[in-house]
Amino acid sequence: MCYSIPRDATANDLAEELGVTHQALSERLRRVHGNLIDHVFLNRVGTSGVAETGSNEDVASE
Repeated sequence: MCYSIPRDATANDLAEELGVTHQALSERLRRVHGNLIDHVFLNRVGTSGVAETGSNEDVASE
């Protein structure tokens, strides 16, 4: 698991395996983390900050 300690791989290792730069990986992880927090804790969907929908259909379509 990527959050285990000690970690088995560095961010550079993961970026290389995915064929992206360390910076691109960092930006993607930051964006995913923000979206997860918005969705799980703030009941928002996507990056537009749409208010709570009460439906899982919006999540499935993204």
